[in-house]
Amino acid sequence: MSSRPAFQRLEDSTLDVLRRLATPMHIYCFDKQVICWANAPAEALWSASGPDDLSSREVSPQSTAVRLRLEEYREAFARGEERTESWTLYPKGKATTVLCHCRGVSIAGHPEAMLVEVVPQAGAAFPDAEVRAIEALRHTPLMISLFDSSGNVLMRNPAATAAFGSVDTARPGEDHFAGMFVDQGAPARLLAAVRATGHVMEICRTTAAGRPSHSLQINRLADPATGEEVILVSQQDVTETLLARQQQAESEDALDLVLSLDVAPLLILSETTETLLRCNRSARELLGIEESSGLVSGGRYWNREAMAALASRLEKEDLASGEVELRKADGETLWVFLAGARIQYRGEAALIFTVTDIDKLHRANRELEAALGVERRVGDLNRQVLAIAAHELRTPLAIIDSAAQRIESNAERNANAFSVNAAQRIRKSVQALLRVMDSTLSRVERALPQEQEPQQQEALVETDLATLIEYCAQSVRDINPEARISVSLPALPKVQLDGSLIEGMFFNLLVNSIKYSNGPANIEITGSIAEDTVSVVVRDEGIGIPEADRPAVFTKFARASNVGERPGSGLGLALVKEAMERHAGTVSLLPDDGTGLALCLRFQVVSESA
Repeated sequence: MSSRPAFQRLEDSTLDVLRRLATPMHIYCFDKQVICWANAPAEALWSASGPDDLSSREVSPQSTAVRLRLEEYREAFARGEERTESWTLYPKGKATTVLCHCRGVSIAGHPEAMLVEVVPQAGAAFPDAEVRAIEALRHTPLMISLFDSSGNVLMRNPAATAAFGSVDTARPGEDHFAGMFVDQGAPARLLAAVRATGHVMEICRTTAAGRPSHSLQINRLADPATGEEVILVSQQDVTETLLARQQQAESEDALDLVLSLDVAPLLILSETTETLLRCNRSARELLGIEESSGLVSGGRYWNREAMAALASRLEKEDLASGEVELRKADGETLWVFLAGARIQYRGEAALIFTVTDIDKLHRANRELEAALGVERRVGDLNRQVLAIAAHELRTPLAIIDSAAQRIESNAERNANAFSVNAAQRIRKSVQALLRVMDSTLSRVERALPQEQEPQQQEALVETDLATLIEYCAQSVRDINPEARISVSLPALPKVQLDGSLIEGMFFNLLVNSIKYSNGPANIEITGSIAEDTVSVVVRDEGIGIPEADRPAVFTKFARASNVGERPGSGLGLALVKEAMERHAGTVSLLPDDGTGLALCLRFQVVSESA
């Protein structure tokens, strides 16, 4: 990067001369924001132990004002100008105010830099109050300028220089005061007013970047340096404020128009007091609000808690809505749908709500839901009764089929054609009846929701569970002689059972194990006792249940994905779970070991004291 011509090149020989001077001098690099050179007096001023210590110091601009001031210096140096002003330095955190003469220079490795020479001061140092006043003037975001009687700028703080420095540069020797205004008639008018009264305040469009609107305060003073008349101008950008006020006024006018059109019920409430700021005729008629009512709670209907909840949501959301049941003291209610937003209305934080009457719709929905609930329960009860009845019919049908099979076998051995034919017709009828039941259950499942009505429970009696299980096993052996069913139970205590229900449950478990076996079934029934619980495990070596299907295995009408063409309704294990729950027991799948299916049924032991 090459230096601009106005940054004078300093050779090493020149720096050697400056190094021997008694005046503190250092060079600040604009690009790298470091002190890149200093003589011994400057190192002492900065309380540095040497060049390396000083060059490593953090001297980048710590405030917007300092950054703007340095940018203005850099531009001034590029134009060949110099600056002599006071600076407050902070060597090792200690404030030191000095008068500095600054000019643009260039040295090796630092093409745009600033040579700072500390000017010796005669007399006392700067008073603390004056130093603070000067620094406050430089750091304030308020733009402050001082002009002579001809409009030439005498001083600007960094904020004013950032806004109008380009105007001053573009008008050398001209009226800088007039150059700040878009309206060419404004400067003369303002100066006349301030000379007549000594003080004037006004908002004007300015020539700063973007042509913003500034709020100006102009005072006529005597120059503390010469005693001549000067004009002090302090100003700040109010463009966004004016725009916001304009938009707010326009939105309020539009809102008033919407209210007057009375398209839908509208309410505007004070966010802090719930005072009704404005509502239209539709809202008054719907909510019974009197013309003189200051508070919405003075209407026929209101729900302070619901409105407070919506207002709380509006603190976090742009919009909030919900169904609200409004009510009055005598118990009469009105359902409405409220949609609200936070706004500013007439200079006050407010909430605006649109009100939709949904009372008839809400009541109709509740009546419909009640009717549907009754219909759902009736339909579900019908489905439940049909499903259970169909499942229970499978047991006698299986017995009939097995007996017909044995009759057929005996008749074939005895060459009794009539009996063979009759047995075959019986078996075909059983299979047809099973198919009809499965088809009917499938249609019922598709037509009705899967909810169930609790069944009436039969009285429970003390039962010998081991004897019941052995009886079921023998019954299944009789009709399935090829099946191997092993029962190994310890002496089990009595349990409270609905005997017929549990007998049917075990019978169906064993029949299912046979149905889902590949080849002759091999079933093992074992038991154990732990404290007040009897556990019975039914284990087979059939096709099992895939891992993906196991979570839904006790759901009604759910069948495993590996059943193939085997018939079934998917009710077996669901009814087992239901039967166990009616006995305060549980049923669960044991972990899959790859050899079939294992179920664990747990019953509560009858207490001796009972």
